[in-house]
Amino acid sequence: MQEQHFTPLAPALPVVMATTSTSPCAWCLKEQGIAAGEGSHGICAFHHAHMLLQAARRRAARAVQRQGRAVVPCQCTTTPGGTLICDACASKMIEAENDQFGDESEVPLVLTPSERAAMTSRVNQWHVAQREQRVGQPHRSFTLRERMNGHYWRIAGRRRVLSNIFLIFRDDLTIFPGQCQEAAAHLIALRRAAQDAQRFYSALDPQSMKRVQPWGTIAKLADFESQLTELLLCIVAMLEAMKEDQVYTRIQMHVVIRELFQEVLISFEDLTSQLRALLEKVQEAKL
Repeated sequence: MQEQHFTPLAPALPVVMATTSTSPCAWCLKEQGIAAGEGSHGICAFHHAHMLLQAARRRAARAVQRQGRAVVPCQCTTTPGGTLICDACASKMIEAENDQFGDESEVPLVLTPSERAAMTSRVNQWHVAQREQRVGQPHRSFTLRERMNGHYWRIAGRRRVLSNIFLIFRDDLTIFPGQCQEAAAHLIALRRAAQDAQRFYSALDPQSMKRVQPWGTIAKLADFESQLTELLLCIVAMLEAMKEDQVYTRIQMHVVIRELFQEVLISFEDLTSQLRALLEKVQEAKL
């Protein structure tokens, strides 16, 4: 490949072509129409500088959007009208916005073990410093109403998915293994949400327990969780029957699942209405 010469607009961006090394530049190979191999994950100085330039332009564009302007004012007088930022100003941005880990343009393409260890040490020190800064900061605690609202929507938000799964088992004569696995995944997530809500209401402090009075809801959550567990066991049995090509067992499980699903939907609507009533009770008490 012949070496090409460019007139740099600023000394911050080294402009050189790719050189052969133990880790060839994947961008250079792509430009030459050569398929990149397994070891082609390196980057030459030219493309490294080009990526830094593009990153500076993206930062400038985001700053424009935040400030509501249309054009970034360049620091030079040679920029054509309508240009967001020229190469020279982008180079200056790269020099001015270096973080505490050092200038990106000065990071070597191939790090030696000692350089890699030094960089890892600096990154670890930065994480430790950030963690120490967060120690003294107060953590925001959610109110009782916000926690109740979160548990409600975690369960009620799955109404449409639950209804769609029921329609598949009710209307389709043939259920495929992928459908059983997908249904089981959604039911497991709903079962976990019911278990978490049950633990939440059971662990309320005496004052909140007296204020909310969730004893009936706790019992309904336990009953709903039991129904979901039974339904999941039937779906797993149906899936195993499909794998073993046991047609009669699969049909039996399909019939049982259709009956259980109707009961689960009824319990789901009853449970969500109860959770909603508790949430409204707390909201009215706040007013």
